[in-house]
Amino acid sequence: ITGYNDPPFVDLGRPPLTSVRVDQREMGLEAARILLARMAGHHAVADILLRPEFVARRSTAVPRK
Repeated sequence: ITGYNDPPFVDLGRPPLTSVRVDQREMGLEAARILLARMAGHHAVADILLRPEFVARRSTAVPRK
């Protein structure tokens, strides 16, 4: 089982939840850049690739026998 965006406290559950983390600050900066460019009348590219980080925890461990 995996989650998305690594919310606070997911590492405290049983088992701790594996997650895919995206830098929310970077996402906000890119969104603001596109919005400001479009408000200024420019055509801003809206396809942005943010590099996610895989945070492995025990929810993706090999099953016990």
